Amino acid sequence: SERAVRPPSRPRPPLLVLRAAPLPAYTSMDLGALFGGSSAPARLLIERDQFVLDGQNFTVRAGCVHYFRVHPDLWEDRLARIAALGLNAVQTYVPWNYHQAWNASSLGPARVDLDSPSRDLPRFLRLAHGLGLRVVLRPGPYVCGEFEFGGLPAWLLRDGPIELRTDAEPYMGHVERWWGELLPRLRREGLMLDDGGPVMLVQIENECAASLRPRVLVAAGETARHQSGERERAEREQREQTRRGAEGSRESPPHMLLSHWCEYVPNPYLGPIAHAKPLHTSPAAALRYGHFGDVSEVEADRRYLERLADLARRHLGDGAQLFTSDPDDLAKLTRGTLSPSASRLGSEVLTTVDSCDVPEDAWAAQRSFNPPGRSPFFCSELWVGWFAHWGEPARPNLAAQRARDVAERLRRVLAVNGGTGSVSLYMAHGGTSFGWWAGANTADGMYLPDTPSYDYGAPIDEGGGHGLDEAGGDKYAALQSVLLEAPSGGGSSVPSSSPSASRPPSPPAEPQPLREEPPPPRRLSSTVEVELPEAVRLMEAETLAALSGGGRCCDELPLPMEEVGCDYGIVVYETELPAGGGGPLQVSRLRDRLLAFVDGEFVGRMYRQQGWGRADPKGLLMPPPRPYPRTLRLLVENLGRVGFVDLPWFSRTFLLDQRKGILGGVWLNGTLLNRTGPDGQAGWRTHCLPFDDAQLDVLRRLPARQPSGLLDTAGSVALGAGSVALDAGSVAVSVAGAMLHLAQGSDRDSPPSLPSSLPSSQPPSAATATFYRGAFELPSADAGADAWLALGGGWAHGTAWVNGWHLGRYWLPEGPQRSLYVPGPLLREGGNELLLLSLDVAEAEADGQPRWARLNPSPNHTGARSAPQETAAASSRQLQIYSYAAAYSATKLTSANARHAVVDAFSHLEGLLSLGSKIIRLRAPAEPAAQRPSAAPIVAAIAAAGALLALVAAAYVFRAGRLRRPWRRRDRAFARRFFLV
Repeated sequence: SERAVRPPSRPRPPLLVLRAAPLPAYTSMDLGALFGGSSAPARLLIERDQFVLDGQNFTVRAGCVHYFRVHPDLWEDRLARIAALGLNAVQTYVPWNYHQAWNASSLGPARVDLDSPSRDLPRFLRLAHGLGLRVVLRPGPYVCGEFEFGGLPAWLLRDGPIELRTDAEPYMGHVERWWGELLPRLRREGLMLDDGGPVMLVQIENECAASLRPRVLVAAGETARHQSGERERAEREQREQTRRGAEGSRESPPHMLLSHWCEYVPNPYLGPIAHAKPLHTSPAAALRYGHFGDVSEVEADRRYLERLADLARRHLGDGAQLFTSDPDDLAKLTRGTLSPSASRLGSEVLTTVDSCDVPEDAWAAQRSFNPPGRSPFFCSELWVGWFAHWGEPARPNLAAQRARDVAERLRRVLAVNGGTGSVSLYMAHGGTSFGWWAGANTADGMYLPDTPSYDYGAPIDEGGGHGLDEAGGDKYAALQSVLLEAPSGGGSSVPSSSPSASRPPSPPAEPQPLREEPPPPRRLSSTVEVELPEAVRLMEAETLAALSGGGRCCDELPLPMEEVGCDYGIVVYETELPAGGGGPLQVSRLRDRLLAFVDGEFVGRMYRQQGWGRADPKGLLMPPPRPYPRTLRLLVENLGRVGFVDLPWFSRTFLLDQRKGILGGVWLNGTLLNRTGPDGQAGWRTHCLPFDDAQLDVLRRLPARQPSGLLDTAGSVALGAGSVALDAGSVAVSVAGAMLHLAQGSDRDSPPSLPSSLPSSQPPSAATATFYRGAFELPSADAGADAWLALGGGWAHGTAWVNGWHLGRYWLPEGPQRSLYVPGPLLREGGNELLLLSLDVAEAEADGQPRWARLNPSPNHTGARSAPQETAAASSRQLQIYSYAAAYSATKLTSANARHAVVDAFSHLEGLLSLGSKIIRLRAPAEPAAQRPSAAPIVAAIAAAGALLALVAAAYVFRAGRLRRPWRRRDRAFARRFFLV
């Protein structure tokens, strides 16, 4: 037998004296390192489709926890809970943008920060090692993880279009400098396995396989220029044309469509592109995050992964096993892995899989991309839950999994290959995306910002307790029981003196005693009410000047946030309206949410989802014209850059550019606001507001006033099923008993004007864009106890700080998150501070209740509404947007730009169909009928939109016939697409 021929293991020195020392039950030490004993470097080997460490079979049982989502004073507590769960390793990402910011002084990337308390990655790894946990490190450069821009720095976008996640400059130069600071630091501090440290596996990139290859539709006539290699010149010309911007231009905001094939085709429906920020209309725009490329066919993608592997070997040596991770799908594995048949490094970089719904099939797929005998089954991400977006039900998708179902999936993974299956639980502890670090996703072409809570339905919940499923099942206990039943996975904490690659591996070790779990986290003993007596209006000239030092002046057009050095947070654009200026305001390519102010008074809001990322069809109704100039300020909030992209076949309108702010133009009553002042300077001033520590200190010193208590009482028009009346001059839409009259524009090439008779739904409010500050006292018994900040009454949308720590955003009307986690280390005995930036207020103060803020001992992520009710409410709001947008698109019916209206109508109908199918899917049959969202308004709205689309199509055909011109190719293309939809 193998046991009979195995050489005897090296006898270990007696450690009885140390074991008698009173150490915490959940603390361990590298005792060999403590004695300074001479031991050969350890290495993680692969033999007979199994991991081998120190001559013994080793199964990786890792739990994911992100140090950047946990307060640094709680790192050891969370790691101890992972060890007590029965795991022997921890897995973490290393987000590039979290460690390397932009240096405004040197106008370049700053030095990599690995030393400040919340970014001290070496300390986190040493804590894991001290608890007996190995480390699976995932340093990117792209990490996904629902983190801002997938972990890529926003300053990569500072100079415009850039190819990401491929072997192209300047991207690879930045990557080499990033890894050139990160990886040698790990080596110098002895954190690699062969130096006696914990890091044994290092991932190269993340989920590289491309599920879709995007096609960019460009304006007719542009295709030849792209194909002839004149891409750079075309972009340069377009950028120059943008900067010139003829004064008084009345061109329409640009449109850009996206399909799912990788080719360039002319787009006859593309609107005028003059006077708008340049779009990505080149291969540089190919969307390279999410599943990014195709290693099997694209040479640059294969070279990219090989260069990363070479960099890792150069800086880390041979002490860590490199690996890639992709979904357990043969097609995606083909496109995303360095298999031996596709790369010179195929035998050195281990291919692993994630998802693992059918473990045996996943292992079979994995083996086909590794050399024979070198494919230990490693499910690098076994999803135990899911994340949440703003506006979704409280427990979406996988987060509602029962504890017993998750435990059964884990049991099946561990049973693969004779019980030697390796796994990483994603997530073991999710934590919180503090500050501005929550990212975003896309689904069905919709932009979906993520919530700060990354609880994920994990076995260790956001506050450090046991995670529970919807039925109250304990996920921690369920997974712990499975991990205790299976063999421990072997592996010695003290490596042998001469590991041999030819040594037959030993069978798995027997189950070991469970490490003791730390005590439950401390919570507040009772609710604490917080008064907010001080208020500072953000949109006053004195406040903006103090915070931004006067801002940047002056630009002809609003610039993206990245170009003005404002990567995160908020940007305020300021210009002067001419005397008599009034009418609807429109913004092209808004990223992401806008509040408009005239002379400091709030006049309306926009969100990028309205109009599918283009100008809001409804516009913002401005105050009546005045015979004197006024100041227009546009506050734009960055809600998070997309970190993963889902592009199904019907998604046509996702814009590739991830820059933030205003990327296009601003129109007032159809006129582009690019006016020049009397001194020859352009008229846009930009204020960058990341609200870092320096700006918060300035805010505290500003004179405060008592809050006015005024809240806007924004009304809303319910748009659902109704009728449409259409003639040559205007469109009248009767929806749910409300009559809206939309007149066509007088100028063929201008955005259609809207009548001033439409009532403004956003009256001025003193509570919008206002900072509130308050203090609260805590007794010594509650110092260091966890809490959750809950807001109610008139609060709607904003962000909060406790004692200078940025908790994240709140967005109460959207949900599902209704309270913000406050880590215990933030709360101290005696005086504490709460800062609240209220960016928006509720449409109506809830039943007349006053606004309130309080710290609770437990979270409330569901509020008073049930998940189906939340879904119905969110759907109602989106249906209003689509219904209005479809009606508005008909206003351009009789103009020369009628084809634009057709494209818009198609987009809005596709949105209605997608939304309706989504909501109908969410009508779970297991729920009581009374709790299900009604499908009647959804079906009625889709029917109304379909009728409107038919009228649009009929009028288009009639107009073509009236002009007595033959059908051109674009007409035939339109007809084909109409019948397809």
